[in-house]
Amino acid sequence: MKRTNWKVFIYIGLIIYFSGMIGWYQYYNLLNKPLPMLTAINLCVQLFTQPFIPSILLMVNDAFPDPPVLLVTARFAAVIFMFFTILALIFSVFKEWWTVIRVYFTFRNHLILMGLNSKTKRLLEDVLMNTPKQQIVLLVPESANTEAYPRENARYAILAAPIVTPSLLNRAGISKASKVFLLEEDEVLNLERLKAIEGLASRIKRPTPLKIAVLLHHYATLMAFKELKGNDTTGNTDIHAFQWDQRFAAYIADTFFSSALSPESFETEEIVLLVIGNSRLFEPLALEWIQMYRLPSNVPIKIIQVLDNSIPVPDFLRELGDQVEWTQYENAAFFSAPPFELLNRINLCVVLNDDERVLYQECQKARRVFYQTRRTLENPTIVLPVQEHRPYWTKLPRIKENLKTLMVRAVFEEEVISSKELLEGTDRIDALAKSIHGFYTQLPQKQIGEEWEKLNDAFKDENRIAARHIAYKLSYLGLEMAKEEDQRESVTLDTLSKAEKEQLSQLEHNRWIARKRVCGYVADAEKPGREIRDTLKIHPDIREWATLSEADKAKDAGFLEYEEILRRIGLKIVRKERYEDN
Repeated sequence: MKRTNWKVFIYIGLIIYFSGMIGWYQYYNLLNKPLPMLTAINLCVQLFTQPFIPSILLMVNDAFPDPPVLLVTARFAAVIFMFFTILALIFSVFKEWWTVIRVYFTFRNHLILMGLNSKTKRLLEDVLMNTPKQQIVLLVPESANTEAYPRENARYAILAAPIVTPSLLNRAGISKASKVFLLEEDEVLNLERLKAIEGLASRIKRPTPLKIAVLLHHYATLMAFKELKGNDTTGNTDIHAFQWDQRFAAYIADTFFSSALSPESFETEEIVLLVIGNSRLFEPLALEWIQMYRLPSNVPIKIIQVLDNSIPVPDFLRELGDQVEWTQYENAAFFSAPPFELLNRINLCVVLNDDERVLYQECQKARRVFYQTRRTLENPTIVLPVQEHRPYWTKLPRIKENLKTLMVRAVFEEEVISSKELLEGTDRIDALAKSIHGFYTQLPQKQIGEEWEKLNDAFKDENRIAARHIAYKLSYLGLEMAKEEDQRESVTLDTLSKAEKEQLSQLEHNRWIARKRVCGYVADAEKPGREIRDTLKIHPDIREWATLSEADKAKDAGFLEYEEILRRIGLKIVRKERYEDN
């Protein structure tokens, strides 16, 4: 909705007012009469009230045959001004209430977006373009400028208010909405609004829980929220906290893991990852690698970071010293005298830098030192994550061609974090996570969806991460998931050797340990109750595979049930195409 610009009306009104003031002084000079200030103010006010209240202005022409032109102009301008002001006021009120009525009677299962920034705009445009039937209500501050946003239409409405109140939420049709996105840049404001929505939702009768997605900008806040709020369950809300950078980092980790892992990785003694530069994406990306890129031997992954200036060891890496080895190199020294022995061990390279102007040059330097070492452009894979917006150079044809020549994989956040990914919750991963949950709880198929909705956010995330890691484990065997209609022959895990089964069990145990450590858990010798264990973040099974009991080892052998878990959602296990001929 294009809101009325009342500032323009105020400026025009002031111009007319002061013009009238000058005109009245000119008029009283012609009459040879003094004009007190209070009288002048009163007369200027009457310029605007004359269409409604009879006043002394009606006698101006009779008192003096030729009143000043400025006063006459101000009189007529004031009448026209009041006419248009009243029209604008009526139109503004009518349009606001028309929007409210339209939302109340015609919107069902719609989205409510709260926040006015680039992320909201991108999500809004993406939904309008790619989800034709989805209805949307955008809530904005009363003073917000929405001219850069799409125009309202039959399935998209804008409502404004000074603050978010229960009244505004009711006008937005929250009782009939399917999902709310809290996307403010201020995460404290997002949490305050979450509290208000929860309070209102608790008083509303709904057939299904209201899904609430809360954007948090700091990884520490996200983890704290998952720990504290994520363990709550209510009948009327289903809260999911997410971080834009973490979603992007997870996509990069899942997309390029095959560059670091392969069927030969069972013989690999280490995973070495190179990061050139630094940005806010480094922490979530490193944490994704730590908990997903594991080996059966449980050796820490190695992250080499090339920086312009030396920095202390990041706190999160110091705390996870048993899971990751972090080494830094000074940029100029690294590229002027490359450590070729180290470069030969790199599995994957990622270029990060908040200064978009140097990203392309860093990619050039990285590929050059790898080429000098390996005499090929094909490995290792170099990934260039691009956040927020596309740098100017990505639109230059010559540079785009050069990136292809250098075999640099540019990944754009605006393409990865799409409305489909946010609205459907990574559809395939959630379907896998539900199937895993249903299998281990032995629920009937028709009850799995209902029970999944009742799970808290933290528990859902554990199932999602386990679901994501299925692709990693299958990749070790040269396998992957495919739809049932895929022409490739199904592969059964029963054919695995005992050694392979044990290696995969160790791999799952190491993944589980890494996940627990990322969440802040530490090892403990005893087995306290679950409540004490989760409150203190201690767990007796955070230990080497060889020291586990047979019963505990059996828990990590659940991968043998993947075939049944995948079959439930229409998937099967097949051999990767590039390994079919082997």
